[in-house]
Formats: sequence, C-alpha cells, structure tokens
Amino acid sequence: TPSIRGLARRRVLLLADGARITSDRSAGAAASFFPPEFIQQIEVIRSAASVLYGSDAIGGVLQIISRDSQNPDTRLGSLNISGHSANQNLNGGISLARKFGNFSMLAAMQVSQAGDYETAGETILNSGFSYATARLAVNYETEKRGLSLSFLKSTGRDIGKPEKANDPNVSSVYPEENANLLNIAYHENALVANG
Repeated sequence: TPSIRGLARRRVLLLADGARITSDRSAGAAASFFPPEFIQQIEVIRSAASVLYGSDAIGGVLQIISRDSQNPDTRLGSLNISGHSANQNLNGGISLARKFGNFSMLAAMQVSQAGDYETAGETILNSGFSYATARLAVNYETEKRGLSLSFLKSTGRDIGKPEKANDPNVSSVYPEENANLLNIAYHENALVANG
C-alpha cells in the first residue's frame, strides 16, 4: 500500500494508464496485479492533488504507465525468468511486439509465485502469493489521429499484507483477487487547421 508524506490507503490515488484502481480493501487499493515487467514508467505527485483528482488524492497520486505497443523494442519478443531464495519466488514471462505500418501490437504474459518470506530464521506468515497477468494492446496511428485499445487481465491468489504480530491466526489475506482493466483512447493531432 503506497504512502506519501504519511498519508496512505484511501488518501493516495492509484492510476493505471489514466484509469482509477479501486478496491474494497480496508488497506486501500493496491497495484500488485500490475507486474513491473509491464511498466514503462511511474509518475508521482507528492502533494495534495484533490482539486484535479478528487478527495481520494489528498496525499498524492501514483500513475502507472504501461509499455506502449506503438514503440516496441527493436526485438520481436522477450523472455524473462527470475527467482529469489528468501521467499522461493519464481517469476517468468514472455512478451511479443510487432509493428505493421500504421498498426502496432503488444502481447505479454507474466506469472509469479512466492512462498512466505524468511529472514533471520523467522518466517513472515501470510507473505506468500501467486498471480498470472496477461495484457494485449493494439494501436492505430496516422499523422492526423490515433486509436488505441488495451486489455489487462490478472488473477491472484493469497495476496495479502503480513500482520505486524506475525500471528498465524490473524490474517488479512484475500484468497482470490481478479483485476480487469480495459482502456480505449482516441486522439486527434490536428482537430482544426494549424491546431
């Protein structure tokens, strides 16, 4: 759960490509379903932005900007695999990007699974998780206008927040979490002459 200058939960607004991330969690919205491999950049407003975004942005705004299919890497695709021994984390994914004249496409999938984190001989209970996320983005761009369509689907299991007391009987884990993000954008580069 992000915290900006001491404010968190429902006081820091999370955006993904301009769309609000909402949640019924008491801890507030989380972007754990958005893998880092899908992110191009993150923009942060570190002060009150409620005039522009509403009362849920009193602490600030974090916006996730995903990798764009319009400017794909020079390679056709990529494969990534990583792991971590502290929580037996295994992470892997694949992405394919291609440009066909005015059309461009990006398809990506990322899967991650981790057990409970272990540090200094102690196991942090309820810190394990697993998720699978897929994203498809299609763009059409000319000199005058552009149209983009993207869809992100994510399913997570046992995503939660470890308790400070590390008590096995106290848990804030959600057994299953699904996130769907559909984004449609249209823009005109020259709506009026010389404009």
